[in-house]
Amino acid sequence: MQLEYLVCFEHHPAPFFVTPVFCTNPECDCRSIRIQFREQASPKPLSFMLTVDLDTWEELEAPERPPLVSSWAREFLDDCPEHLQQAWQEIWEKKQRQARRRANYALDPESVQRGALVSYPDVANEDGGLSKGGRGFSTRFYHAGREFLVEDMYCPTPICDCREVQLNFWEVRRQSDGPDLVQRAFVGAVDFGGGAAEIIECNGVSAKDAKTVFAAWCARHRNDPLYPQRYEEIKEMGRWTMRNYALPVAASAPRLLLHEAAERHLRADLPDLEKSAPRRNDACPCGSGKKYKRCCGFADSNAPLSPR
Repeated sequence: MQLEYLVCFEHHPAPFFVTPVFCTNPECDCRSIRIQFREQASPKPLSFMLTVDLDTWEELEAPERPPLVSSWAREFLDDCPEHLQQAWQEIWEKKQRQARRRANYALDPESVQRGALVSYPDVANEDGGLSKGGRGFSTRFYHAGREFLVEDMYCPTPICDCREVQLNFWEVRRQSDGPDLVQRAFVGAVDFGGGAAEIIECNGVSAKDAKTVFAAWCARHRNDPLYPQRYEEIKEMGRWTMRNYALPVAASAPRLLLHEAAERHLRADLPDLEKSAPRRNDACPCGSGKKYKRCCGFADSNAPLSPR
């Protein structure tokens, strides 16, 4: 859905970019959005912001502004089409549902220890990710008349510093006499640290075909800051899981003491974990010469991971 628009005001020659900013705090019941206005194609662009109540479509706590800017704000509130107001309400509601699911999503500690990858769409979407049989995906990508749904997956293991996103590409095949087919086409991986972007596995397409599609995707999306941010979010979920797993502390202990004990418990567990299983970037113990995540660890890290 479009999240940036252009508007023109009656007494100003240049248009403004309009961008809504949605609250993603699951505990917030504000039902408001911030709307950013930024002048287009100007050496010193003008900018201002509105905070609008989604139910009344009135500005909340309007700051002092020059009269001209105040007139633009009023003009936008009066003339904004109802379909756009409705669309923003739907986006706000969707983002709130996603935020609540992320806040309540819990990982299985054993899966975190063995490095089973976590699908971010599975964390964020009520329907679950494609790899779990759901309908959630992160981006829709078109190439040469073909449509792909991309699902991003991350390692939650706290001691692993792989700095990588695994990308499952699912191809959508339109059917004239029935529902569309969505089939996994190939799996790729991108290293955030400036390393390789490579194909890991091909399912429904040839290796040559997968490389062509993946190269086109990388040209457009490889440097998207969203993926490192999600990597850190999943790592934090993994750390939280291990801190709160089998803690030798009474439930009635003060919150600070629980946190400190959790840190000690996690640190105490790390040496054993390091000895028991190779990290994703370590050489595979089978002697193949490949990284563990590309060899014996691939099947294990892609095993289904269910929230508790």
